[in-house]
Order: sequence, then C-alpha cells, then structure tokens
Amino acid sequence: MQTEGGKELKLVWGIIVRQEEHWFQAFVSQDGEVLALHDWVAHESYLAFPLSVDNPSDGDRELMTDPFDPVASPLGWHDNGVDPVFSTTIGNNVYAQENFDGSTANDWLDNFRPSGGRDNRYVFPIDHTEEPKEYVNASITSLFFANNLIHDVFYQYGFDEISGNFQENNFERGGLGNDAVQANGQDGAGTNNGIFLLLVWNSID
Repeated sequence: MQTEGGKELKLVWGIIVRQEEHWFQAFVSQDGEVLALHDWVAHESYLAFPLSVDNPSDGDRELMTDPFDPVASPLGWHDNGVDPVFSTTIGNNVYAQENFDGSTANDWLDNFRPSGGRDNRYVFPIDHTEEPKEYVNASITSLFFANNLIHDVFYQYGFDEISGNFQENNFERGGLGNDAVQANGQDGAGTNNGIFLLLVWNSID
C-alpha cells in the first residue's frame, strides 16, 4: 500500500468483512496497524415526517436510514441503474424540487433540490415561525421521502411495473419506464400546496 505522501510502499494484508449492513475493506500492516478502512455500503438517511404523522403539528420528524423496500426499489431511491447515483432529491421513482413560481413549463428540471452530499444524508432544520422558503430543504426532503415510500408500499399491493407504476427504469420486469413522479414542493400556482405528476404516462404492454 502506498503510504501517505507516496514516498514508499508498505506490505499489508487486505481484509474484506461483509456484514448485513456493512461491507468493510481494511488494509493492515504486518505489525497489526490498520492503515486504511473503507465501508463500501452506501446508506440513505432522511429526517422526515413518517406516514403516520398527518400534520406537522401532530408529531415530529424521524431520522430514517435506508427506508426503501429492496424489492420495489432494488437500488434504493437515488439510483436508476443508468445514471450515476444522484446526491439530490432525484431517483428512479421521484424527482422532487421547489416550484416557487408555479411554472408549468418543462424547465422544472433546473429547479432547486436539496443536496444530501456524498452520503445522501438529508437532515435539515425546520422552524415553522419562518417563511416556508427558509426551510425548503426540509420540505422537499419530506416530499421526496413520502412519494418514494408511497411507491414502495403500493408495490406490495400490486402496483408494480406491469401495472404501470412510476419508475424511470423498470429493471426488465415488464411495463414501460421513463415515468417517474414529478413532485413539486411549495408550488406557487396556489396556496399551501404541492403537485404530484407523472412525467410520462406509462402505457401497459
């Protein structure tokens, strides 16, 4: 292994430990020093209102890690199997973004989305005494979370690819893809609203 600064090489043991929720790769020197440790498992975390909370005044947000269903969303909520893994509120099932001006044009793809960073960790503050635009990151996170969770729950009841559900990539399970949900938060077309649209209506083959 190349040492820090790249001045020399060290003979190391390469060790891989695969667990249920982690996949560690370690490099250990001959005298037992751990020189590098990586966890190759990527997680997704959201601070959002669970579906059991109907109204923000009725309950608190919860931090949920990897809440996706591995059958309904086999690559998680930010990977469509074609593009690089997204680090904003885009994925195979849902595109979630602000739409402050209430635009119905096709420029919504350029609208703002919060970033979860390299770790896809969407944890943002909410202060309901402020204007909604001040906590738009938290709003869109909850919107993205709720839409994806609905996708996964409905999948268990038969709303799958063959039935015309909303997914960009159908993973060769039938049906037609390219119809993720367009979820607009804080939509300026009205008051206190959001909009749920299919990007392309999916005919059933």
